[in-house]
Amino acid sequence: MIVGTLALAAAPAARAALGPPVTIDGPSSAIVSLDALALAPDGSGALVYRKTSDGAAHVFASLEHAGAWSAPVQLDATLPAGASASAVAVADGGRVAVVWIAGGMLYGSVHAASSSAFTAPQAIAPAGGTPALGMGVSGTAYVAYASASAGPSNVDVARLDRSSASFAVLPGPLNAAPTALAGAGRPSIAVAADGTAVVAWAQFQADGSTHVFVRRASAAGPSPVLDDATVATLAGVSGGSADSPAVGVAYDASDAWVSFRETFGTASRVLVTPLVGDALRMPVFADSLGAGAAAGSASAPSLAVNGNAAGLLAAELSPGNDLVLATLGTPGKPSGWSPGTVLNTTPDAVAPGPLAALSASGSGVVAYSPAAGVLDAELFAADGTASGPLALSNATLGAVLAPDGRGVAADAGGDLLVAYVAGAPAALSLVVQPIVAAPGAPRATGTQLWIADKRPVLRWQASSDLWAPPVYSVYIDGRRVATTSATSYAVPADLREGRHSWKVVASDSLRQTATSQTRRLLINGAHPAVALHIGGSRSAGAALRFTVTASALSGVGRVSLDYGDGHTAGALRSTHVYASAGSYSVLVTVTDRAGLATVLRRVVTIS
Repeated sequence: MIVGTLALAAAPAARAALGPPVTIDGPSSAIVSLDALALAPDGSGALVYRKTSDGAAHVFASLEHAGAWSAPVQLDATLPAGASASAVAVADGGRVAVVWIAGGMLYGSVHAASSSAFTAPQAIAPAGGTPALGMGVSGTAYVAYASASAGPSNVDVARLDRSSASFAVLPGPLNAAPTALAGAGRPSIAVAADGTAVVAWAQFQADGSTHVFVRRASAAGPSPVLDDATVATLAGVSGGSADSPAVGVAYDASDAWVSFRETFGTASRVLVTPLVGDALRMPVFADSLGAGAAAGSASAPSLAVNGNAAGLLAAELSPGNDLVLATLGTPGKPSGWSPGTVLNTTPDAVAPGPLAALSASGSGVVAYSPAAGVLDAELFAADGTASGPLALSNATLGAVLAPDGRGVAADAGGDLLVAYVAGAPAALSLVVQPIVAAPGAPRATGTQLWIADKRPVLRWQASSDLWAPPVYSVYIDGRRVATTSATSYAVPADLREGRHSWKVVASDSLRQTATSQTRRLLINGAHPAVALHIGGSRSAGAALRFTVTASALSGVGRVSLDYGDGHTAGALRSTHVYASAGSYSVLVTVTDRAGLATVLRRVVTIS
């Protein structure tokens, strides 16, 4: 096997920690399947699952806000037919869309950001298979689905405008003609920030082979261009059937990718192809097998692309049950996909069934099974370094079900979620495992120059943390003086004059910390000491020498000398000639660098 450029580290700096697992439902014998999990960039989340109620499987949803999960609610209580599949998508502010198939019909329900409840089920269109739902950061969503539950079918798309609570079917199908869809009619979809979508699916050809197609869609309907992503030849080997597509798109809709599995000779390979506009670019292998692999079997890929055009692709190889990762946008491969790296040093006991999620911050997670009933994770930093196996399952929760009952998701700040079903058949639990990003470093602000205030107010910009506001510890001269949830601290007692340092340490509930830069704190509370010496003959027309002596802890900032006859000077040493006799009030003002001023007044009599 060829090892790619993904950097591995035995113990990278910890930037995330496991939170306590949250049981959404159960233990119960009624839980059928976890169908989907989603996180918005701002950390809002939702999951959907099916649970037996009144003798049929129905759709339930639970919402997440700031790390807390709501009690599950049934979305299809008014529908008699049981649900066969469901999907969920989330946008900032808690806007959630859910779709499901029941009785040969595609239904949808929306939870608006300002709403306290989901809308009543909307019958969108007759449908079969498994729908694919995606939502962009603007709140616009698309669902792609098979138009029929059996026989030749179209791939149709319905759109949910960001200001709407109901889906509208787009004019015209994505495929050229009705055909039998491969992969149980399961398309893949991704939605860009501009409210357009990229959809991929697999369909049977006249010769019995399967091909992967990809097409863009917008409010106006399908793009004029329908692309067949299946590769005729690559690295001198003829391609065959292709299936299991996965798509990803950046915030900029121009940057999109489609990954899929295709047969080359006797090898089953994972490919990834850029989609620039409507044009597919040159594909690359991303399964670690190398260009000339004669044998091997790669699984369906799990593709995660964040808004900044970085990517994480997970797959498995048989018969060794190897876990393979490829990356896009890391320092080792900034502008293209790495060829893949096998992460496990020894073969896993079962097919790992990996699922990948990638945050906009660049951190990601791949959840997989190293053995039956066990669930582990690999965490990835923005530079591609991996954490090594991290155990998610435990004996208390019981054995984890097969890959179809799992989900992974990421927000913009690096928080990650892994959801799964665990336990015995009569006592299953639906569990969410949060992997919480460490708080961002707070930014200490304010001047680092000398100040006169012995009880200053120290201020800082809040630490970034989407799920839980951090607590701040304030340190002055290396000693912790306060702990607060505010972003300022008023020093309660006079600080001694002189030089000090201060910083703020943010910490979350998992004891993860981030420290601000250390700032200077220069206190000068005493006014400058000032003396004035006048030398020379005090007679009209004679030159007098004025010498100002001044000292201050912070240093002398400005000197002003008013001779009392309308003339002034701004230096410590000066000469001045009075033109006529009389008494003159000489005023010396010395201001130090902390802004404190001392005024000295002397009367000079000129004869």
